[in-house]
Amino acid sequence: MARASKKKSTPPAAEPEEPAGSWRDALFRPIVLFWMAMICFAPLGYMTLRKMQSRMINSPQFQVDETSIVWKNLPDTLPEGWADRTAANLLGDKKLSVADPKLTQEIGEKLAALPWVKSVKKVSVVYPHQVHIDVEVRQPVVMIQIKTGYYPVDEDGILLPPSDFSQNDVQKFPVVLNPESLPQGPAGIFWGDPAIKGAAKLAQILGKKLPGSEQPTAWKEFRLKSITLYRPQASTSPNSDVNYALIAEGGTQFLWGLGPGYEHPKEPSADNKLKRLAHFVKDFGSPSGYPQPLEVDLRGWQEITYQPISREKEKRLSGGKEPY
Repeated sequence: MARASKKKSTPPAAEPEEPAGSWRDALFRPIVLFWMAMICFAPLGYMTLRKMQSRMINSPQFQVDETSIVWKNLPDTLPEGWADRTAANLLGDKKLSVADPKLTQEIGEKLAALPWVKSVKKVSVVYPHQVHIDVEVRQPVVMIQIKTGYYPVDEDGILLPPSDFSQNDVQKFPVVLNPESLPQGPAGIFWGDPAIKGAAKLAQILGKKLPGSEQPTAWKEFRLKSITLYRPQASTSPNSDVNYALIAEGGTQFLWGLGPGYEHPKEPSADNKLKRLAHFVKDFGSPSGYPQPLEVDLRGWQEITYQPISREKEKRLSGGKEPY
């Protein structure tokens, strides 16, 4: 009788071990879990921040009004009330908030478009509701008299808004008579005439304080009233360009000649003319006290000449012709 053969039992195969550094280990690292959570919750966080920002923008606590504007380093030559009017124009009817991230850019762009503003240095917010503005403004130095009124310009001959000046403001500045042109554009644009720029440069020179003077400016020291533009006769001048004369109280006229920086080679420099004028006033006293109006020529290379002025010339240089 044959024996039944025994079957050998085979032990179950062991599951293969995962190698070190598998995908599970990489997936469940803390840094990976952190960024996965950030990605999942980012949309929710963004929406939450937007709602918070919207509430801050609409909150009265962060609203900006005219009293919120703080101007830095404004000169005292600006018209009265300029800062308040400009702040109101910047804000308009729109509600603005310091919580708005676009606020400084929006105000900076509005400032740059104003005829008064030469450059925008900085616009910054100070919580809870202030806006600090630092700009370089154009400073008026002279008023150009034409038929329709007085037009202010800065040292570069840039026209400034006449409507911003009251009659009291106008009286604070030298006046230019006998212009040969009208403004060539709106406020914020160059007048268009180099003679106007020359008059502004001359007014700027006379607007400085003289050494040792008690008066704040040379203009006041010499008791001047206006600057007049004229073209000299060929027999009395080596050039036919526009010249300038300074009209003092009492009618005395100081013939200045060409504008600063454009002097004829036979003329003294602007600094020398100013020194000559100072010496003349020192020797002869204030022009307002002269027995009769004089014509004082500062253009000569060697010396100052002067003589009684004729009534015809006094009228011509003092703005006797019809203005533009």
